[in-house]
Amino acid sequence: MTTRVSHKAPVEEQTCFSWIAVSIPCFSREATLPIVQKEGRPSTEQLQHGSVLWGAGSNKAEMLHVVFPELPTARAFFDRFIADTADFSILEGDLAPWNDHMVTSDGEMEPWTTEQTRKMSFLSYPIPPGFVPFKKYILKVEHSHRYQFVIDESGAEVLQFEAQIQVNQDAENGTGKIPYADCFTMRQLWTVRPIPNGQGKPMACELDVIAEINFIGRPPLLAPVIQNRALSEHRGGTQGWLRGARACLDGLPATVAIDVDAQASGESKSVDVHHSNVRNACPLAWLTACLICLLWITFRIMEVMPSPVKMSFDPTYSSLLLSVSGLGLLPL
Repeated sequence: MTTRVSHKAPVEEQTCFSWIAVSIPCFSREATLPIVQKEGRPSTEQLQHGSVLWGAGSNKAEMLHVVFPELPTARAFFDRFIADTADFSILEGDLAPWNDHMVTSDGEMEPWTTEQTRKMSFLSYPIPPGFVPFKKYILKVEHSHRYQFVIDESGAEVLQFEAQIQVNQDAENGTGKIPYADCFTMRQLWTVRPIPNGQGKPMACELDVIAEINFIGRPPLLAPVIQNRALSEHRGGTQGWLRGARACLDGLPATVAIDVDAQASGESKSVDVHHSNVRNACPLAWLTACLICLLWITFRIMEVMPSPVKMSFDPTYSSLLLSVSGLGLLPL
């Protein structure tokens, strides 16, 4: 088995100072990480694609690892969750009630093309911080999907599903912009392979989901914070999809969610009613705004009221008091 490492192609025409970016990595605007790909051979049912297993760069992070004992092959997984006629699609996992980490709406997904690609998009409404309750953030999340079937070195047919994710800010309908929300792209790679099943059936499906973040241009100073937050959001999204997938396989209604452990092996732990945490955000935001208003009013009143120290040393206040006492309004 050989390994291929793809690097960025060299630029033919360079300016007089471009050698600095090439020679010194810290001056380069784009740090392209090598993507490791493993050799394979095309599936017998798909000769035009799938000669190489897709890989990921060194900045990858594991999102999900789960086993589906109900599905014996990778094509069974494809029919259930990836195909146009899937029982539970990728888009449904990003919408309510399974998506509990962010409010979404207006989901659209195109059918697969002959090149095995499709587009998917939806609107996302991040919750503003408590100190800016009157802001409204709207993000348009766009997915570019593709898939392939590959025969790996062990002779098993493997399914790979890739999602390239771009976030765009909807400035027309929103009232604010989230800093750095559109300065990077996300990539998710789903790999499904059959493994021996220990539950009386010959085979089961193992799903591995990894993600990586790629900044557009030079990474900002807050790149580590942005990366951790983005990976956390995607990890929550894959957990929401897993709850819906388990409910689909178990024949549960859409209003019930499954409590899935992060290191689950495919079996559901318990069944509970799905509760969302976003409903508490608005009351907290308004409470914070009211407290800020009360503090502002208090400070304004303290500025208007005369200070006792100033009344003692300022002759204006002393003459005013003498005038009032002369009129008999104040006792001497």
